[in-house]
Amino acid sequence: MKTKQGLKRLGRVSLWLAYPLYGPFTKGMSLLRTGSHLVRNLPELTTDGATETVEALTADIQARTRAQVRTRNYGVFCGVLLMLMSMMWLYDVFWEKQFIFGPVCIETAAVIIMLSGQFLALSFSNWTIRRGWSGSFSEFMSNGKNLWPR
Repeated sequence: MKTKQGLKRLGRVSLWLAYPLYGPFTKGMSLLRTGSHLVRNLPELTTDGATETVEALTADIQARTRAQVRTRNYGVFCGVLLMLMSMMWLYDVFWEKQFIFGPVCIETAAVIIMLSGQFLALSFSNWTIRRGWSGSFSEFMSNGKNLWPR
């Protein structure tokens, strides 16, 4: 009985210690899922025979514009941080002669991976909002110009 409790505690402690590594990915994935769901359900500007008021169309366009600006700004911010962290990793490896599998390089690489995932999620959301309809991730990645948020 004690070995089960010990293993359970060990599992909890290891998850608690590993949370800084996998926590940003889970938050990023939930944000990606929520954003993709919201973008897929954006109303179309044209309707089937029903007339929409100018105020409703203007409010929808303003909401889409705000979402596009927000994802663009956050995406650019993540992209710049990604480039800076990559340069810092290169500096540590080549000039400071840090071991690639040392704690400093692994820590920086974890931050780089987290920022890469967040940057991709924000760029994909921005691309979907710009287009006005949802598309697949492979379609997004097929053109390199789509990667940087506009």
